[in-house]
Amino acid sequence: TFFSYTSVENIEANNNQAFSIMEPETGKIAVSILMNAFQFKKSLMYDHFNEHYIESDLYPEATFEGVIQDFNPELESEQIKILPASINSNHCFICSSGLFLLPKFQGGHSK
Repeated sequence: TFFSYTSVENIEANNNQAFSIMEPETGKIAVSILMNAFQFKKSLMYDHFNEHYIESDLYPEATFEGVIQDFNPELESEQIKILPASINSNHCFICSSGLFLLPKFQGGHSK
């Protein structure tokens, strides 16, 4: 989800073209997102986002890598963790840390 508050109109978009992988044993996580797959309410917002802000023709994908601190794969309840991370992109628009709600894990696989 992308959200930007403006005094004229809030800008919000959703993207279902994302892929993530996690190693529960190490807490490593990686996410890849197709930048031109964000869906906006208005086509003009989509155009401005892709052509002027993200430049998705030059940067078609954003990647995120990090390690979840204090992640316990044995815990059978949801865990909320902050991830210090690095951004693998020449176009830095994603903040350098994220808040993730992690699902319960059982036997090393997501439930």
